[in-house]
Amino acid sequence: MESNLLFDIKPNKHGVYEVDRDAKERSDARVLRIVHISDTHNKHREYAPHIPGGDVLVHSGDFSNFNFFRKWFKEIDYRYELKALDKFFGSLPHKHKIFVAGNHDLNLEKHTSQEIRNNVKNFTYLQDDWIEIEGLKFYGSPWTASRSSSRADAFTEPIEELDSKWSKLPDDIDVLVTHMPPLGIRDKEYIYRGRFKTMSFDPCKFCESRAHPLSVHYFGSKGLLDALKRIRPKIHVFGHVHGTNGVTRLKHNQDGTANTFCSNASMEGHPTPVVYDLFY
Repeated sequence: MESNLLFDIKPNKHGVYEVDRDAKERSDARVLRIVHISDTHNKHREYAPHIPGGDVLVHSGDFSNFNFFRKWFKEIDYRYELKALDKFFGSLPHKHKIFVAGNHDLNLEKHTSQEIRNNVKNFTYLQDDWIEIEGLKFYGSPWTASRSSSRADAFTEPIEELDSKWSKLPDDIDVLVTHMPPLGIRDKEYIYRGRFKTMSFDPCKFCESRAHPLSVHYFGSKGLLDALKRIRPKIHVFGHVHGTNGVTRLKHNQDGTANTFCSNASMEGHPTPVVYDLFY
């Protein structure tokens, strides 16, 4: 991707990112405040008091954290996670609440979307489907690339097989919610082994280098990036990669008239929600 089409941006003085500010000037303009969090990893009670109010709260996956108990006692864990999710969302004031699973949400994968929805009342669960809120289409998909080094493998497939899922994303999405990031956008992470960063000898998917010093890895999906360029949603929210919390603006053309605001709101390591005012 051309680096001059990506811009890391800062919020306004109120800590809010304004999307489609030109629409703000119209006499019939509407605004929807969206609060984005991700990767709370069982620390939701700690984070809840610091989540600001808004119209829509979106959690883009990894509410839970991997442990072997969850692998062995699948049904107990499933009931516990649904109860904890519903209680967490029910404690927050937002009118609309959306959850998309991540690779640590192990036992949600064993149940259908409808079964999960039937067992909760305080949030909307999205798994390769969508909901309309105030005239805007929110679409959610939980998939990430499988890794041999990780046992947190819910909703994972080999990265080359994910392209078929991203290619099926509809064209009319306003807010895209995934757990996985697009390639090259807030998806970079240093891999540690013990006290030291290690060298990777795998080819880098992003810069085509044979290997990176200090083990820099890009965990995003090229297929998802291609879908993002095709759909051009107003906002794309995700998580999965810790330590890259923030917002990047993806310009779809040189004059900047078409943009997607992309946010990684992983709370692990940087517990700061991302807040948008979407004008339309």
